[in-house]
Amino acid sequence: MSNCFFCTLLCELPEEPVGPKVGSLGDCSVRNESLKQIDLSLSRAGARLPRVHGVPVSIDEAISAARKLLGSLEQTVSPFATQKSRSFAERKTTMGQLIIEPALENNQESPLLITGDIRTVETSRAVLAFALENNAILDPFGSDPAFAQILATQRGGFMSASLSEVRFRSDCIVIVGDDLLLRSMPRLPDLLLRSQSSDAPSAATRVVLIGNWTNESVLLFRTLGCETQAIQMDPCDFPKAIRDWSKLSLDERSQSASFPSKWMEASDYLTIVWSPGNFNFEASDLWIERLQGWIAEQNSSRRVVGLSLAGSYQTFQQVATWTTGFPGRMRLQCAPDGELIVDYQPHRFRSEAIASLSHSPIVIQVDDTAWVSTNTTSIKPDVLISQAWLPTCGNDDTQKQNVAPKVFLPCALPGIETNAQYFRTDSVYSVKVGPPGPANITSVTELLKAISLGARS
Repeated sequence: MSNCFFCTLLCELPEEPVGPKVGSLGDCSVRNESLKQIDLSLSRAGARLPRVHGVPVSIDEAISAARKLLGSLEQTVSPFATQKSRSFAERKTTMGQLIIEPALENNQESPLLITGDIRTVETSRAVLAFALENNAILDPFGSDPAFAQILATQRGGFMSASLSEVRFRSDCIVIVGDDLLLRSMPRLPDLLLRSQSSDAPSAATRVVLIGNWTNESVLLFRTLGCETQAIQMDPCDFPKAIRDWSKLSLDERSQSASFPSKWMEASDYLTIVWSPGNFNFEASDLWIERLQGWIAEQNSSRRVVGLSLAGSYQTFQQVATWTTGFPGRMRLQCAPDGELIVDYQPHRFRSEAIASLSHSPIVIQVDDTAWVSTNTTSIKPDVLISQAWLPTCGNDDTQKQNVAPKVFLPCALPGIETNAQYFRTDSVYSVKVGPPGPANITSVTELLKAISLGARS
């Protein structure tokens, strides 16, 4: 059995094609649309030709152009840049030797920013090593929702559960959000409510949908055999509403209207599910912190857990944390004695903010996917490492040269052309997918090594 990696649920692929039915991968809109986009991206003429200022060149010429571009940084990067020959595993990275540096001297940011749609363990390791070798700031796309969850958890803690625990033990699941959550993760109901290897729904599980849900979503859960109730309210108000309800006496609760559901009150194992990327209101970290505080309080009398559904940032966050001790938005250095120096700035080292500075840095964008881009910002990459040259990057037939990257380096498509490892949304499970043989196109890791300042003689 292999796994689908087009969203962070990492659903198991069936051995035989399946017909359209609720919860099946044959009916997964995300997977089907992603496969169409891959075919479109890679079939476009010249899509995988290296380019300099939009003009096709050889791969060696493109690498040389990228090196020349980064060559201007040699006088401004860390004085330790020449010490970058060892891997993270060979460095002193124990907590006693980990140093958190203040902001850069004279309030100047690093002249190099690494960002992009980074989704695999292999690419995450590569960009971390590159950032260390070149004294770069590192913040992938999609980090705002991830850091809302991270900052809330750092301040107040989190009582969480895995998808498997929720599926087999929870008797009531509350999902906060709207239809967009199911569009981004179509098989979420199937994974929350029954084992993938069983066709029998978990009839004992009840579902409460909080937010702006349509009847179509309610029917989707009911089709799986679950009792389902939808409570229309602004998701932003949910933590306050549930806290106010908790302060009521038992008599007042029994006389209250529809919120919260009596199912929630009677539950012995209550799970609350949300996705930070699904929020469209400010200060979502405070929303999460308040809800997680209520969850912790409830565990004095019964079992209540939270399940935060992470987006594409999840795998990078895992790799960054076990490698450096921090989840991202950091600048890395290595001292001559091998000591790892981490400048962690969760508010300041946001890629959009760094790229908009008057002394804007050189930007390297590394993309792990040819089927979707989370770059909805105004960031303009100087070097783009991706699977395909897209029209939005500009080409010879358009007038978009002013937004095109100076250098484009094509790389292998992770999970399809080369092996790749992904973490599931709950962080407790990972899979490796890909072809049996080696790729016939250069990987992200090889390209970053080729253009790195540390690779120079």
